[in-house]
This record gives sequence, C-alpha cells and structure tokens, in this order.
Amino acid sequence: MLEDLELAFPKHQLKEITKQWNNGKDLEQIAFKIRRHPDEVFLALFHQSRKGKIRRPFAYRMKGV
Repeated sequence: MLEDLELAFPKHQLKEITKQWNNGKDLEQIAFKIRRHPDEVFLALFHQSRKGKIRRPFAYRMKGV
C-alpha cells in the first residue's frame, strides 16, 4: 500500500508545506512548488494536522454518516 509514494519528508519541507497551506495555497500548488506528488503533500498535511500545526481547515468529519 502506498509503495509508489515517498513518505519521508525533511523537516524544512514539512515546514514549507505547512506554511504554504496556512497561507492559503491549495494542495496542487504546494505539490508543484516542492516537486512532490499531491498525495504525498496530502499525507504531510494530515500528519501536520494531527500535530496541531495546521491553522486553516484541512478536512472535515461528517457526523451521523
């Protein structure tokens, strides 16, 4: 599962992804800028969100589904 993705991120790249997201960039824009697959950026944002580093909404949980 996910064997086609690179799941490791240097700290500076995680910081850049987080900064770009919090400044309003979308996932594809960030992926293009840092030359990573959008799915890899998604996983980095998911990781940063779990650590409380994302200020802008990233994902929503649907209640009652």
